[in-house]
Amino acid sequence: MISINRNKITSNPKIYNFCLISLISYFVLINYSYFAVGIISFLLIFGLETKISNSSKFLYQGLVLSFYFKKFFIGYFQNNLEVWESTFYSFYDAYLPDLHNLLQQFNCNYEALNFDSDCLVVPGYGPLVYLIKLQIDPDYFLKIYLVFLFALIIFLSIYAYKIFDEYSHLVTLALISPVVNFIIHQMNIDFIILLVAIIFLRKPENNILITSLVLLVLSLIKIHPIALIVSLIIIGYIKKNRNLILVNLGSLIAFTIYMILYFIRLNSFITSPRPSGLVNAVGLLTTSQYLWINFIKITNQYRDVLIIYFLIIILLLFFTFKIKNRKLIDIEISDFEFIFIIWILVNYLYANYDYRSVILLPIFFTILRRGLTSEAGILLLFFIASPINPAINSYLINLLIIIKISIFFIIFFYISKKLYILFTEKLNEFS
Repeated sequence: MISINRNKITSNPKIYNFCLISLISYFVLINYSYFAVGIISFLLIFGLETKISNSSKFLYQGLVLSFYFKKFFIGYFQNNLEVWESTFYSFYDAYLPDLHNLLQQFNCNYEALNFDSDCLVVPGYGPLVYLIKLQIDPDYFLKIYLVFLFALIIFLSIYAYKIFDEYSHLVTLALISPVVNFIIHQMNIDFIILLVAIIFLRKPENNILITSLVLLVLSLIKIHPIALIVSLIIIGYIKKNRNLILVNLGSLIAFTIYMILYFIRLNSFITSPRPSGLVNAVGLLTTSQYLWINFIKITNQYRDVLIIYFLIIILLLFFTFKIKNRKLIDIEISDFEFIFIIWILVNYLYANYDYRSVILLPIFFTILRRGLTSEAGILLLFFIASPINPAINSYLINLLIIIKISIFFIIFFYISKKLYILFTEKLNEFS
């Protein structure tokens, strides 16, 4: 019988790093299927904190690059489906389906004779997606895109491991976590939107007009980035920056008018998916639908979902206002962090596939840089539990769902309370 001495591992950085690197190496080089089960178990038993030597830092960084090299160049470029599926959960479609379908939509738009032609490859996007006309070879484009993406991963990893060298193990786990792996595996356009948002919103009071126009275009492609424009209006109000308010208010009005005219011309509304399975989705609406389908029946109609939804909102508001201990909440917040908090909060009011939670990644690195390992650890556990491999043991799936949804509500409460404290302090200043 194998005996594991917990204290020996947690108190000895060499043993801790050797064990964690060995565990990650298995998931990176052999099979990713039990990544969530293995990593969450390790972190809950042995903790998050350890000391990182230069050799360990090099190995952690090498694991990230090895993982994506295997995924892109051995899996995709060599058309090796077995290798490709070993880098994620085999339940999901192979070979970057979301971006591939989006490119097919652009091709379809190009070939369509007029706006009203039947040409719908990917439903649920913003109106701009159905107006962009490109003649492009999806396979050729994706290969070039993956080369640039791998180069970007190399650049970002060098930067990240330089800034967060003492947290190299946490950086590695975040960069190859299921939530990041999911969005890259599907190659959803949300990944590109996130990168653009990070570039333009690092200093939101610079290049106000260009930033607002870029965000307007993104919102007309995928709708939900409109929350970024709203967040900039709020920042402008808090900081009394008239230009920031007026420019982004103009973008918000332009977005609203364009959407109304588009709906009138189309004679229908854009419908976005409303996933209800907590295995691969998250959000208050997702949770409400899941509870209705599996546990709570009031009228046996969809209105039950709305009842559950508003009950959850009421409970969250109750705890947000009731808990007075500010020591539980780190109230320090930058403009950059505020923007992404508003963005993810708006998304979590709806139903989203798990890759949308990648919006939390900049927040993770922001609070990690401030040394808040407990808060960063909660986000990391959420990244690792999102999504869940549907092919594993049902008991493990249910356990991971409990962990995932518990952390989701902790995160939702935390950011709600943080915003409540911030707005309360600002209102007191104004009065």
